Amino acid sequence: MLCKLTGCESKEELASYQEDLKDMIKSFVLPEYLPDKYKD
Repeated sequence: MLCKLTGCESKEELASYQEDLKDMIKSFVLPEYLPDKYKD
């Protein structure tokens, strides 16, 4: 189901998409307000 939403065809692509999404979130949201799962 996630693959249909993101257009990814493999788990590797999905993982890459998720990493890009994390980087985007980090660039828009101050780190102290991020949920623990997005912190390094």
